[in-house]
Amino acid sequence: MVLERIGPSRAAAVAAIAAIAATAAAAGSVGMVAQPLRMAMVWVGLAIVAIAVWPRRTRTWRPHAALAGAVVVSLMLLASGAIVVGLLGVALVLAAFACHLPQRRVGGLDVIL
Repeated sequence: MVLERIGPSRAAAVAAIAAIAATAAAAGSVGMVAQPLRMAMVWVGLAIVAIAVWPRRTRTWRPHAALAGAVVVSLMLLASGAIVVGLLGVALVLAAFACHLPQRRVGGLDVIL
């Protein structure tokens, strides 16, 4: 039996850390900061996620259009100012990017690369 080392790519790890930070900022769990600074932290976190996992080798325009649409809808949700709606916007972007990450099936498990 050959064991191979499977782990997340650097892009997936960076995106996961930025996603956790953006979610914490969207939930208001970053301390007593002003609302514009909190929203800037969310937008920077989502921008890091987008840059880290944007599909680079696609032949069609559909994945790019779907992801861009999710980002636009998320920015509209974040502009509302309500914490619950902002969390929904962050979750929408993270779900859209998670659907487009490359995956490989190893031993009955899906591993995000």
